[in-house]
Order: sequence, then structure tokens, then C-alpha cells
Amino acid sequence: MNAPTFSIINPEQPKSARILVVEDEALVADYLAEQLQRYGHIVVGITDTGETAISQALTLHPDLVMMDIRLKGAMSGIRAAVEIRKSLDLPVVFLTAFSDQRLLNEAQTAMPYGYLLKPYNERELRAVVQMALYKHHFDRATRENQAWLHSILQSVSDGVVVCNADGKVLFLNPAAEKLTGRNRADALGTSVEELLPFINELSGELISHPLLQAMELGHTIIMPLGTLLVRADGTYLPVADSCSLINDEQGDKAGGVCVFHDDTARRAEEKMILDAEHTRQLEVQIADMEKLDQFKETFISTVNHELLTPLSNMRLALKLLRQPDNGRRETYLAVLETEMERELQLVKALLDLQNLEELSALPLETLRLQEWLPLVVERFRGRVSADGTSLELIVPDDVLLVTYPQLLERVVVELMANACKYTSQDGCIEVQVTNTHQADESIELRFANTTAPISDEQLSQLFEKFYRVPSDAPNYRPGTGLGLTLVRRIVKQLGGQICAERGANAALVFTIQLPMIAART
Repeated sequence: MNAPTFSIINPEQPKSARILVVEDEALVADYLAEQLQRYGHIVVGITDTGETAISQALTLHPDLVMMDIRLKGAMSGIRAAVEIRKSLDLPVVFLTAFSDQRLLNEAQTAMPYGYLLKPYNERELRAVVQMALYKHHFDRATRENQAWLHSILQSVSDGVVVCNADGKVLFLNPAAEKLTGRNRADALGTSVEELLPFINELSGELISHPLLQAMELGHTIIMPLGTLLVRADGTYLPVADSCSLINDEQGDKAGGVCVFHDDTARRAEEKMILDAEHTRQLEVQIADMEKLDQFKETFISTVNHELLTPLSNMRLALKLLRQPDNGRRETYLAVLETEMERELQLVKALLDLQNLEELSALPLETLRLQEWLPLVVERFRGRVSADGTSLELIVPDDVLLVTYPQLLERVVVELMANACKYTSQDGCIEVQVTNTHQADESIELRFANTTAPISDEQLSQLFEKFYRVPSDAPNYRPGTGLGLTLVRRIVKQLGGQICAERGANAALVFTIQLPMIAART
């Protein structure tokens, strides 16, 4: 069976129509044919009996039949019109000299498209023919549209239920029959609440019906998550989609439509995705915990070593001091002093790392860097001169930075101390501030020092706890191995970023990018 053809209703009607005239009076028939032809129509045939009218209609397929109610022979015009309509979709206009109500009621059974009472004038004839052709054209297009729409609704996989303004079911498609478990004959005329009982998946209670809500509120209602349809056999079906109001041509409420589908597959897929994501998160957490456990073991082992080594050296020095004076008393005291200082620096660095949040609970201050930075950097001028290296500081004018001075000072001091330790003989330390990031409201601090070549592996470990780059620089003094770790933590606390890279002329360069206004901690 061919699908109905979609037609858009076109109010315009062809100027010329093919018309069959059925009239028992030859003179009237000839006059009628003459007038129709004057209007531009084509008279395809003239007859005076019902039987011939049926035969010619089936053969000639006219666009309109002008039918006299009283005809020659046994068959009336009304009977002939009924028989024609059984076989053909043709409009019929009755011609009659009688206007009694009984005859008109009988004529209605043929569903005519108009009446023309004899005697008629040309204007009446022209108007009746034009209206009959137009109405038939309109009705045909409407039926085709309805058939097209019905075909779509019958074939879609989503359930479609239509109700009137009182909530009574007027239509449901095969998909709705299948989803609800109810057949069309039983469903028509029932309430939508009876046909589509929706419940909440968690509570098991009926929810406010979305179709009735849509009709009351006048806009589309999306079915809430976790909606279940109670089917005819009492089983539950997860459903989803929406309900909308239907208005008539005047904009008044005419009914509503509910479109819904089986949501089981989507929910299963969603659950599978959530389960997979949950599993992935658990795997990540387990991996992080294992990494943390390994880090703790390494950290504790390293801390034990870093703490115990100075203590062991101090104990040995004390033991040697208790021996008879062998002239090395000052040497042993120097060892004690050095190791004690090393122990204090290590403990202080560990406490700083632990209490960084407390250290950052400080007031924000506005620093004019060309005034503030030299005061911090110049503390190292004497050490740099004694080591035979040079120091250069470049700070542009009018660079204002809103930050935490105590934290920023610790960063500068640690990086300067690191530069002093690793700078080669006759090398150079350069500190430079660049105000080139006004677009993103940040500044750049650059600490560079000439040093021995450093490998990619060493470069990647610079900020790790207790890591120290091996060095034979004459100015090298072993530290705690926590300075750069602390620097990175503080820079992050200030809302900035730090990176280390190799620069020109065998230089090691630390670049810090800080926001013009530090984040409040």
C-alpha cells in the first residue's frame, strides 16, 4: 500500500473545471452547459438519467457533477449522487425546483457541495460552482494531510497519545499500544491518567500527570527523571519525553499530546558509563594511595637519613672531644656547630613546608618592586663578592605588586642562596623583573646564574624534596634539599607559576610569573 502523499492546502482553485451536467430537461441542460462554458469550464457530458450519470462519471472522471434531483427513469438524482460518491471522490451540486425540508434532508445523505434552486440567475450559478470546487479542493487536501499525519503517527517508534480538553483519550498509535500494553479499542475514551499512570521510581507514588500539567500551564512539560509507566499487566517501564498543549485555530485549548519512549536502554548505557567512571576513579584513588604510600616511605626514609646524619656527626664529635686533647678541639667544635646549624635548617624547612597555610595567613601589601627588591637582593652582595662572582639587578620603574611580602621574600632569599651555591667561578648572577604581561595582569621575575652543565633528568628533579644537584663549584655549600620545594609551594600559594630551564651561556634560569594582585589565602 502506498503511503499517503503530503499536500499543502492551496486556497487557489484552477480557473477551468471539467463538469458533468445531469438534467432531465434538455433546454435547461443546454442553457446550463452554455453558461458554464462562458465561465471557462468544460462540459464533458450531458445526460438525463441517473444510470447514465453514474456510467459517465466513472468513464469521464469530471471535476464536478451538476445533478438534478428529479431525473428520467427509476433512479433519482439523490440516489445517483450516492452511488457516484461510493466510487469516486467527486463534488455534487444539486439542481432542484423544490425546496421543501423533507427533500433537502433526503439530499443530505449524498453529502452535496451545494444547492441551486430553479430558476437561478448567472451570478448564483457562478457562485455555487466556484464554492463547490473550492470546498472540494480544500476537503481533499485536508484529508490527504490527515492521512499523511496519521501515517507518520502510526509508523513512529515513540508512543503518541492525544486527548481532548477534558483529558479523554482520542488517539493512540501502535507504539503507545505496545508500550502501555493496552489496545486501542479499550483505551479510547478513557482518561489519560488511567491509560498512562506515571509513578516516581524512588517513592513508587503517582506523580502529577505531565499531560494534564501541560494543558493547565500552557507549555511543554518534560517528564521528570525516574518516571515509570505502570503497564496494563502491572509491570513498570522506564519512560522519558514530554507532553504539550494543543490549541485550536482560535488559540483555545483543544487538548494535549503526550510523546514517550522506552528509556531502558539509555538508562542502562548511562549506568554503564557511570559505573565505568566510578571504577576509573577508584583505580585512580588506589594508584594515588599507592603513590602516596610509596612517597611517605621514601620521605620518612629520607627525613630519617637527613636528621640522623647530623646527629651522628655531632655524637662522634662529642665522643672525640671527651678524649685527651690532641690539638683538634677547635675542629670538633666546628663540626658540632656546622651540624647543629644543618639540623636546625632542616627542621625549620620541614616546619615551613608543614605550616605553609599558617605562613600565608598574612595581610596583603602593595610593593614598589624597584624599592623593595634591592633591599632583599643586596643582602647577598657581600657573599657574591667574596665568592668572586658578579651580581646584576634589573628592575623597571613603577612596578607595583600586591602580594604577601614575607612569602615573596622567602622565595627571593631561597633562589638567591641557591644561585650563590651553584654559580661557577667568575660567573654571574642576574635578577630581572619584566612587566610585559599587562594583558593578563602579571609580572615576571627571572633568576639566572652561570653554572656547570645540568642534564634534563637533573632539571626535572630540581623541585623534588631532598634533591640536590651534585656540584663541584667552589662556592657550593650543601643545603637541606627543601629550599626549591618550598619555593614552588609558596609561588603556587601566591597564585603564580615557576619553571626551571637552561639559558644562554651555561646559565640555569628560574622564571616566576606572578599575578599583579595575589590571590587571598
